Amino acid sequence: MERDQLLNEEILVRLCQLSNLRLLESEQGELLHDLQTIKRFVDNIHGVDTREVEPLSHPLDMDQVLREDSTVDEIDRATYQELARDIGDGYYLVPRVIEP
Repeated sequence: MERDQLLNEEILVRLCQLSNLRLLESEQGELLHDLQTIKRFVDNIHGVDTREVEPLSHPLDMDQVLREDSTVDEIDRATYQELARDIGDGYYLVPRVIEP
């Protein structure tokens, strides 16, 4: 059995149902092709022995030039909080999202 057959239209339809996605018929073929391409790539790199490869913190061997941290403008809390619906003790008050 060819590996691409493991990822077919039936599986794509099921994945769309599970992820609550709706695709046009014209999009299904393109997405299936893209997913099969990604799967082939992952299958190709899956068998590579990386035990002798030294870990990288970044793929490019270069230094990151950083600027000095400095303040540019001070934030006037009172001005911004004038626009807020509800504040208390200098904080923005919002409705409870998670019930205890």
